[in-house]
Formats: sequence, C-alpha cells, structure tokens
Amino acid sequence: MTINNKESLESAKPKFSELLAQPEVKARWEKVRKYFFLRESTYDMSNRCNIRCDGCYYFEGEKQFAKEIGNAEAWRKLMQAEKARGITYVVLAGAEPSLVPELLDVCLSGNAAGQYCHQWL
Repeated sequence: MTINNKESLESAKPKFSELLAQPEVKARWEKVRKYFFLRESTYDMSNRCNIRCDGCYYFEGEKQFAKEIGNAEAWRKLMQAEKARGITYVVLAGAEPSLVPELLDVCLSGNAAGQYCHQWL
C-alpha cells in the first residue's frame, strides 16, 4: 500500500479500540497490559546549564525565566504528592538537572516508593 500524505496515513491506521474488538488481540492485551502502565510527569529542576546545545528546547522559550526552586524538602514533598496522585514515571529535565545533585538525590529516592526516574543528562 502506498500512502501519499500524512492524512492518508492517519486514516489507514486502525484505532486501538478497533484492534481490541478482535477477541484474540484483546486476550493477548489483557495478559500484558499491567506491564504498560506508566503515568508520566516531567519536572524542570533547574534553569542552570553549563553548555548550550544546538537544538536545546529549554532556552528557546520562556521556561528559562522560571523561578528555580532549590529547596530539597519542597522537592521531597512534591515527589510524595505525585506518587499519591498516581505518577509512576518521573522525568527530571530542565536546563541541566545534574547541576543540582542535592535535588536529584531527593527525587531519585522516590524510586524506593515505586516511581521510575529518567534524567536528561
């Protein structure tokens, strides 16, 4: 099948609900769905950066002017509240999160509470 444009591609893709309407697909999905539950949230930890990479999204808009919160206890409470809210996957972003190791330690300690963390380094 040849698809000439993006609109044709979108109309050619089946919806997930259509796939699940097939009993054999639904049965397989029910066996594995518990492994695919991620509820993600991204946090800009710092507005500091020691380099300026070509294509970096952070310094393109207004994010770079946001107030930085350097209080470790505030981050600890945020991670606990997010866990209670059902967040299971934490993305630690910002200009350069590795420049605030004391905050990374607090956020990464959430792993013991069942949250998975990913750092943009």
